[in-house]
Amino acid sequence: YNQSLLASILAAEGPDAALAWAKGVTANMARPPQGNDRDQVRSVALGLGELAVVNTYYLGLLENADDPKDRAARAAVGVIFPNQSGRGAHVNVSGAGIVKGAKNRPHAVALLEFLTSKKIQASYQKMTSEFAVAEGIKPEPLQEKWGTFKPDLTSLHELAGHQEEAVKIFDLAGWK
Repeated sequence: YNQSLLASILAAEGPDAALAWAKGVTANMARPPQGNDRDQVRSVALGLGELAVVNTYYLGLLENADDPKDRAARAAVGVIFPNQSGRGAHVNVSGAGIVKGAKNRPHAVALLEFLTSKKIQASYQKMTSEFAVAEGIKPEPLQEKWGTFKPDLTSLHELAGHQEEAVKIFDLAGWK
């Protein structure tokens, strides 16, 4: 996830800004990275840091968790969507595709069309707290509580072109 985030910074602001950002985050880490996005939210809730970069759907998982400690951790943190006056917040996506040599291409296309239909996207959004990719689907009430946001619309193709450089910049910044 962080690699694509840095690729988006590279695409928008160039390598010098990307390196400065990565060095700044690295220098300000409250501790060496450990765990997943939910662990980062829990740590901020405990006061081990002031900010964590996380995917929003993990907030939904925490808010709907069986464990009251997870729900309390989620309630203790806010949501900030960065870059709202500029390019917008970086958005990670779940993806699917069809391999070139697929034997049942028509069925594969039908599956992708089904998965990207408004009905299934709305259902997937409700189950996972991920924002739908299909247009015209209203966010779930849980997502609406986070506020509206402007997404970064940099193409995945462009982000792909910056992945290798993002890894090198993270190494230069001492990112762990």
